[in-house]
Amino acid sequence: MANIEAFYEKDGFTLDLIYHYTGAYVAQYDYLGLGSSWDDLWVRSSQRVDLHAGYDFGYGVRADLSVANLFDDVSYWSHIGKSSLAISDVVETGRTILVSMKYSY
Repeated sequence: MANIEAFYEKDGFTLDLIYHYTGAYVAQYDYLGLGSSWDDLWVRSSQRVDLHAGYDFGYGVRADLSVANLFDDVSYWSHIGKSSLAISDVVETGRTILVSMKYSY
């Protein structure tokens, strides 16, 4: 598992770029209860990039844009057997975008 973040800030502008990575792993041995190793439940590696940008206009006004899962990557993918995709469980959460404008007085 790894996370890398790049951050930039200048003259009221901020930019964050965050990379998340999780490597492949065995989630459960002998998933089907057949007493063998071919039916282990494997979870594939996954990655995600999140983006945040903001600007402070001054006078208490700030705008923000956040995008989670910028490249719309698969969130979770498990399957029975290390190399087989015959029985797969795939979760695609999609991309989430949030735009906000704040005023503080």
